[in-house]
Amino acid sequence: MCFSVANVAQWTALAALGACAQARQNVSVDVLPGTYPNQLTGDQEQLDVALLAPHSLEQVGRGCLDVSASTSFDVDAPTIPSQGDIEWRDEDGDGVRDAVASFSVASLRDAGLLGAGTTHLAVRATTCDGTVLTGSDRLFDAGVPLVPLLPPSGAEAVGTIQLPLFDDSRPGPSAGGRELLLRIWYPAAPTTAQPASYFLDAREADLNAASSGLPAGIFDLVHGWSILGTEPASDRRPTLLLSTGLGVPLTFYSGIAEELGSLGYVVIGLAHPDGSGIVAYPDGTTSEVDPNVQPEESERTAIVRGWADDLKFVANWLANDAAEASLDPVSHAVLGLVDLSRLGVFGHSFGGAAAVWAASETPLLPAAANMDGRLWGDVLERGSTKPVLLLLSEGASPELDASIAEFTSHTLAPVHSARVSGSLHNDFSDSAVLIPGLAQLDPRVQPADYQVGPIDPGRVLAIESAYLRALFEAAWSGEASALLSGETTEFPEVSATSSLSP
Repeated sequence: MCFSVANVAQWTALAALGACAQARQNVSVDVLPGTYPNQLTGDQEQLDVALLAPHSLEQVGRGCLDVSASTSFDVDAPTIPSQGDIEWRDEDGDGVRDAVASFSVASLRDAGLLGAGTTHLAVRATTCDGTVLTGSDRLFDAGVPLVPLLPPSGAEAVGTIQLPLFDDSRPGPSAGGRELLLRIWYPAAPTTAQPASYFLDAREADLNAASSGLPAGIFDLVHGWSILGTEPASDRRPTLLLSTGLGVPLTFYSGIAEELGSLGYVVIGLAHPDGSGIVAYPDGTTSEVDPNVQPEESERTAIVRGWADDLKFVANWLANDAAEASLDPVSHAVLGLVDLSRLGVFGHSFGGAAAVWAASETPLLPAAANMDGRLWGDVLERGSTKPVLLLLSEGASPELDASIAEFTSHTLAPVHSARVSGSLHNDFSDSAVLIPGLAQLDPRVQPADYQVGPIDPGRVLAIESAYLRALFEAAWSGEASALLSGETTEFPEVSATSSLSP
């Protein structure tokens, strides 16, 4: 019998049963182990590649493991063999020795496997019994301009997972109901594992690049810091729901999510099916909303209403159904971090308006933060009994300011306003880092077209993190915050006020 095993965790069973010649298995690969992002230096002559696998790989392959590199897994693609002996050492800190092969950088370049356009290296290995192992990892030649997100400032590693979630009480876009794609960032146990790609789904990356007139593969050059599916930390953690701007992919909020995750928060982001950029679902389907088509004014209240309902649905699911959901062990462990007594919600633009509206309608969300979002719906006329943070750009629109004035005149809870000098609307997303970086790669990217201001991206991220944490920790503890009241000089770029409507 011949087995095709996609999960390397099944290697033990495979070794016990035996595999027929030329059985093909997927294996995790780490190019330049210990280095991130995976970029060669100008004088580098050798390139190490680790095949990360459990105990049985060493049993099957040691002494007769042939490893080669290629541009793809096609049998006809050119290959370059590794040089010297395979070394066995633990590269990912899991206590198991991994196979480490070495390649000549000059040979890779001569064969066309490495150059200015390289983004990945495919690796193929053959064991003694003829089993073929394949895997790939990112790789960039020296001098290629990369765009790393700002490293998180907190002490904890950050993991990330993705979960589809269906609200079967509401229509579409799938037969199972309204499908939300959750991406969760969370405090993780210490690890030396390599971070995930910026977009977890390459299709979603390329679709969103194309919708902005950017070349396929450009988001391969962007690097975040969260690790896919890694073991979560222990103990319950404060948890924040996150909603996107209209037309903005959820991935574009990785910077603030990773920052909060490193400081001990769980962040559960919602990719809404009708406006969070183009969403690629695990079953291969995608959302059909064109992020470049702006809805008419008359349609916008309904969109924000739907997003607020999405946020309430997820909060209720966490409180009542998540523990019994049919999920893999890592996802269950991640959801086990959620502290229901310390929930909150924030969002950007449309998502910020949805956050305020959702919190006003459920006791599960005791506070809400709106990053530069005009307010919509009946919450304008009735206000809110929950504290609200309005984190505003210097270039906030008159319509936004008018909606805030109306909302504040009716609310019965503190409304904290923090206006950030030098910022524009999209500085509250990863655009603050992405747009200047991508402009170096493609002349079609002009920062002036993307509502990104002159403020340093690091300052924006620090301000977001500090003010969000101040809001929610004050709401959970019941204690006043000096930062929210404007009694601090830590952020001179911020004009902060706090008001309580009579």
